[in-house]
Amino acid sequence: MSKESKVTTRPATYADLVPAAKCLQRAFQNEPLHGDILHPIRKQYPDDMYLFFLSNLRVQYVSGPDVHLHVATTTDATGKEVITGVSQWRRVRARPHQSLYTTNMMKAMQNYNYLESFIYPNRALDPSKLGIMADMWPFMAHHWTGTRAEVWDLSTLGVDPAYWKRGIGRELVKWGMELARM
Repeated sequence: MSKESKVTTRPATYADLVPAAKCLQRAFQNEPLHGDILHPIRKQYPDDMYLFFLSNLRVQYVSGPDVHLHVATTTDATGKEVITGVSQWRRVRARPHQSLYTTNMMKAMQNYNYLESFIYPNRALDPSKLGIMADMWPFMAHHWTGTRAEVWDLSTLGVDPAYWKRGIGRELVKWGMELARM
């Protein structure tokens, strides 16, 4: 791929979730939290780490209108579309409300992920560390109070290292920044 290949951003489709999860794996495999802490034996099981991101992306995909998954794409030498970056924006609300439909879809997807984990286990994952993000919430919750109780939050941004330094992250961030200005 040449550096001049056009990068486009768009909302993710369900078919994008597996390649997006693999893109996030490449983006975060050497990062301390997702790499070293959550996936300490990822070098032994290099094809398993993406399952963590896939599980999360699936749940976010069905999480209703307050969650937006976007992908950045380009074309490779054969003309095939390649996902080069992923962003997840979520609306943080002072009084969150999910419809019964959204709640049921999220539960169904969580159950699907659970059952699938018996067939495709993430062997690189240290399950004892899964609660680390939830455990940090009491120390961070004060950031989303008062005037910041209603915000758009960029909760995930990852760019495949093979495509770094091409403005892909900037393009994925731009969408949410424009939304936040509305």
